[in-house]
Amino acid sequence: MAAAAAQCVPLRGSPLAPASPETAKVPASTPTSSAASASPPLRAAVAPSSGRRQLAPPLRCSSSSLESPAPPNLCLLVEVEGVLADVYRFGNRQAFNVAFQSLGLDCANWTEPIYADLVRKARGDEERMLVLFFDRIGWPTSLPTSEKGSFMKSVLREKLKALEDFSASDRLPLRPGVEK
Repeated sequence: MAAAAAQCVPLRGSPLAPASPETAKVPASTPTSSAASASPPLRAAVAPSSGRRQLAPPLRCSSSSLESPAPPNLCLLVEVEGVLADVYRFGNRQAFNVAFQSLGLDCANWTEPIYADLVRKARGDEERMLVLFFDRIGWPTSLPTSEKGSFMKSVLREKLKALEDFSASDRLPLRPGVEK
């Protein structure tokens, strides 16, 4: 039970450190028991625009907040792709279309029904989606068969860039109720 009620406190120097003077006085680590101090600190993973995962500064958790009368308000936001914004419907499909345009593939434009069909048939595997699509409409005529793999990688690279741009802008709408 104590683990479920544990409070995560950012270490000193963390970009997640509390901003108010009252919450800044919370100690960075408060050992409460041998079990709590023996466990390693929690680490949060964030996905920066480079697409590589980086670890945020470690958080120390303790059950001391159970005894304190007014613990500071802390929030842990865990985002799973597609929970806060409909990334699949708006982000990925539009990012593929931007990738196609940037590579000069004007004939490739995924509407919502086409995208939904490809996702269903490929079970979300983006490389398989590209194979299914180009097998259906035809591969670019200037593309040698031996270069299909590198072509797909370049499409996926461009798609990732476009998705990062969508995510950093206000063009990717939040799901209803998220902004509240």
